[in-house]
Amino acid sequence: MLFRQVLVLFFLAGITASGNSSWKWLQNCYTNSSVQEQGISVALALTELFIADKKRGACRIHGGGFAGVIMAMLPNDLVDEYVEEWLGIVAQDGYDREKVIAGCGDNGREILAERLEE
Repeated sequence: MLFRQVLVLFFLAGITASGNSSWKWLQNCYTNSSVQEQGISVALALTELFIADKKRGACRIHGGGFAGVIMAMLPNDLVDEYVEEWLGIVAQDGYDREKVIAGCGDNGREILAERLEE
């Protein structure tokens, strides 16, 4: 059991390192011609803060920085809390709720759409 836990920690550290390379060092999450638009960078930063607070999980850019989405790998018991935090952010002016829903994958899209209707 301990060996498996160590493997998971190394795997998550690799996901984070790979994501840092794409986001922070290669800077491929926004374009130089439109630096004011950094939605992916903001989403990654907020997700990193959430993960750091919970001390579990990993995140990275996924599917190509400029048109990609973030991938957040979280334990099942943190998913509802993470979604609730994002609903609070999305509820603020300036966020396109439909784009957030569209970027959640099939399962996430259904869950998020249901919660937005509540």
